[in-house]
Amino acid sequence: MTSLHAPSAVSVSHGNKASVTTAPDARATALLQCGLYAGPVFLATSLVQGLTRAGFDLSHQPVSFLSLGSLGWLQRANFVVAGLLALASRWGFGAHGAGVRGAGQRLPPRR
Repeated sequence: MTSLHAPSAVSVSHGNKASVTTAPDARATALLQCGLYAGPVFLATSLVQGLTRAGFDLSHQPVSFLSLGSLGWLQRANFVVAGLLALASRWGFGAHGAGVRGAGQRLPPRR
């Protein structure tokens, strides 16, 4: 029987040097999981609002129009929450990559 659990330590060699990094902590894993929830939370909240808002048609109007009117605060909060969840997952990627050469660094610009 094989195990699907992540290893407790990862060994990475850099030329003649070898370094050992420990497995990511629970906080970094929780931050990564935030990215899993960002899209579904945004989509579900937008769909519920779009289907229940009088006079709004999802097939003809963009979701951002839900931020207008007296209930617009719901969609604005939805934008903020989804953005914060996405940022949290970015920080999780950086924490998971700590200690691995090149991980968590910016990509070079496209040409």
